[in-house]
Amino acid sequence: MHYFLSETPGLKRVASSNPLYVDKNISADVLDMFFDRESHMEDPCAIFPFRFPQDITLQCMDKSLTIAGVHDLFRRNYVIKERFLAEAREFFTSSFDRALGVHFRGSDKRLEATRIEFEAYTKTIDVWMEATGVDDLFIATDEREFLAAMQRRYGTKRAKGLDCRYYSDGVRGSHYFPGSGFEKGREALLTILTLSMCDVCIRGASHLSAWSKFLNPKLPIVMLGNPSYSSGFPENEMLRCALKSPLELGTSIANTHSS
Repeated sequence: MHYFLSETPGLKRVASSNPLYVDKNISADVLDMFFDRESHMEDPCAIFPFRFPQDITLQCMDKSLTIAGVHDLFRRNYVIKERFLAEAREFFTSSFDRALGVHFRGSDKRLEATRIEFEAYTKTIDVWMEATGVDDLFIATDEREFLAAMQRRYGTKRAKGLDCRYYSDGVRGSHYFPGSGFEKGREALLTILTLSMCDVCIRGASHLSAWSKFLNPKLPIVMLGNPSYSSGFPENEMLRCALKSPLELGTSIANTHSS
């Protein structure tokens, strides 16, 4: 997306027909289902099917990207539909005022990053709970067992996740299952938005939780593990800005719900 918007002079719109998320009953463009844009494609457009960056360019597409740059580029071109922002805010209204966000991506992510043990998460969570005084957790995960483990450890009133329909079976990612493309996209977007509204995001390598930082650049990030692949952006930036100690937070955390 950033390649076309930032590197193609005069381009007004980028569309996505990703079959994992598209719902032609709503729109043939995935992005239209979730974002508002001023520009609309009334004339025929060129279509560039690709799976990997090298399918469209041999240059390093992410070498100049920064968290602030992605945030600005996204905000200039897209506005998240209010209904999804309202759903994310409702999680805090109905569950708790403040939370530590915890993102665990399992399943197919094992091909791209070393799997992190549940115990490493609980040890880190305990440290940041004590440091921040925030006792509640928003659990974002594609594995039901991780959510169950966190609820056994912290209780179902303190550790909550979204009411999602799609989860991994331990091998395939949740987004690869048949079903409503719109609903899969909605669950992913709500997860990103809710993480972006937390006081701190404790995460392993994942583009999904990286987007919570792009939407809210002030969101404190705590990294667990390291990517096992040389992907560059966004994980190089995530590692660079990640907090190593609660002392780096200063004396307090600003509430980020307004993001």
